[in-house]
Amino acid sequence: MDEINNIEEASTITEKVSEEQSVQQVVDPVSKTATAMEPNLAGALSYILGAISGAYFWMTEKENKFVRFHAMQSMLCTAAAIIVSVVLGAIPVIGWTIIPIVNIGFLVIWFVLMYKAYNNEKWELPIIGDIAKKQVEK
Repeated sequence: MDEINNIEEASTITEKVSEEQSVQQVVDPVSKTATAMEPNLAGALSYILGAISGAYFWMTEKENKFVRFHAMQSMLCTAAAIIVSVVLGAIPVIGWTIIPIVNIGFLVIWFVLMYKAYNNEKWELPIIGDIAKKQVEK
């Protein structure tokens, strides 16, 4: 009788262990990043300081393509904003008038990109998003 109870206890323990293992297998092993952050948070933080934070996450994150995409897009978007501002700054009066409007547009895009990244969305900007995607896939 004791042997039967021991066998039943052993099978119960085995079932519990296999249930715990199956629960652990459901968790995605790549869900964390090299920085030990959730990918959505790391993606959003890639935009927080523009090219600086983008470069940080690009260099530290080697595996998570979601974070790498947002880091590259952050760097490229910052470069585009600087180039557009410099070109418009070189145009007297008209360019100087348009710069604040363009900068507000870049600010809105910046907030939208952070929001989308935080919500686990891979929102690609025209041209810049394609370049970022190609860099990540290399």
